[in-house]
Order: sequence, then structure tokens, then C-alpha cells
Amino acid sequence: MMQAGPDIFSEIVRLREKRVPFSMATIIHVSGSAPRGVGTRMLVTANGRVIGSIGGGVLEKAVKEFCIDSLASGKSMLKDFGLEGTGEAMACGGKVKVFIEPVLPESRLFILGSGHVARALGSLASFCNLYTLVLDKKEAFCDISAFPWAKEIIKVNDFRHAFLDKKPAANDFIIIATGSHSDDLASVKAALDTKACFIGLLGSKRKWEGFSKKLSGQGVSRKELSRVFCPVGLSIGAQGPEEIAVSIISQIISKIRQKA
Repeated sequence: MMQAGPDIFSEIVRLREKRVPFSMATIIHVSGSAPRGVGTRMLVTANGRVIGSIGGGVLEKAVKEFCIDSLASGKSMLKDFGLEGTGEAMACGGKVKVFIEPVLPESRLFILGSGHVARALGSLASFCNLYTLVLDKKEAFCDISAFPWAKEIIKVNDFRHAFLDKKPAANDFIIIATGSHSDDLASVKAALDTKACFIGLLGSKRKWEGFSKKLSGQGVSRKELSRVFCPVGLSIGAQGPEEIAVSIISQIISKIRQKA
């Protein structure tokens, strides 16, 4: 009989809504005597918080550590545990098989700018089921209906503070296409202050060379500058907003799959 513990499924929904990463450990097989049955689940967050129980003792302690490791690597694990210990160890005499799987917040795509390329990119990203946010200056959003693909529309006054209200996380993507050199530069600086796994800048190599010199002069390290992809997008000879959008989305999907 499945033992879900303290409303595990409600906790999963709550953690997902709050974008809190966690690992879920599930007992998938039991042989002999064990403290909990098949289907029992336990959640572990990155800071070690445990929700639910798969039996306590040494077993639970070991599974907790594997859960934290799973979150760090982003990989699932299948572990076998014997319960033949003595003293403080579990001494039920049986064996359990536990499946551990990391549950990470879905990746988001932050698009800075709302011009032709940004709109084509957002539309294609939505078609590919990417959670897409568009950020631009207030005057750029005179017609909100032009962005039906956007999950969120964020109006900013200054791109230097583009991520003041909503900060990209380590599995999020940023594409900068404001249409203004000064706004693009401000956006790059703001993006480098986030943990985003990917920062793409629409523009030429020459443009990036100029930006790199300015940013280096302002104390930005070469390692930080290497986080920016410019020109963004796979080299497929793309022309026009739609083809450029295809090249960018292809690069983003490639990065997502490499991490999977």
C-alpha cells in the first residue's frame, strides 16, 4: 500500500509554484521486511529540508545525501539499500530499491526588447513550450495584444535594472535584442549580474568587440565576458527575423538538451 506521507503531492505543487528545486525519492521495490512500502515518497530541497519520510534512520540519512547529490548533478539515480545493520543502523532485514529524481524549475526565456526579431523569437519559443518573458521600456508596449505568446510582460524604465523584480535563475536563458546599442550594453551588464546559464546578444562580432572593450575597462573579467554569445544563434546563414529566431531557438534547445 502506498504511503505518501504528509500530503506530498500538495507540497510538490507548492514547491513548483515557488520555483524551489527539490529531489523526490520513491521506494519502488521492497523485499523482506522494511519500515515503509512501495510508493512511499520523500522530498529533499537543496538546503537539506526533508518533507515526508521513507523510514527514518540510516536509510533516510543516506537517501537524503543522494537526493542532494542528484540536485547538484541534475541526474536521476536508482539505489539499492540493505537493511541488515545493527546498533543505530536499520535492522529490518529486508532490502529496498529507491528511485531518486531531481525536480528543477522549468527553464525560462527572458527576451529583452520587443522588435521584429524579439517577436519572432518569442512566438517560436512559445511554440516550443518555453516559458517566455518579454522585457522592454514602457513606451514599447503601446499594444499589448502584439505579444500573445508572452507568459509575462515586464515594463522597465532602465535596462540597467531590467531584472530588479524578476531575476533569472541558473537554468534560465537571456536574449538581448533591444534595438539600441546603449540599451544592449546596459542589458549585458545586468545579465552578467544574474546566474543565467545562457546570455545571447543580437549583433555582430564587431559590436561585441566594442562592448568587450568597454566592459573590460569597467572591470568585467574575461571569464564573465565569455558567458555572452554574440552573435547569438547557430551559424546557419539566417536572414530575416524568422530565420534568425530559428537559429537562436536551435542554440537554446541544444544547450537544454546538453544539460539533460
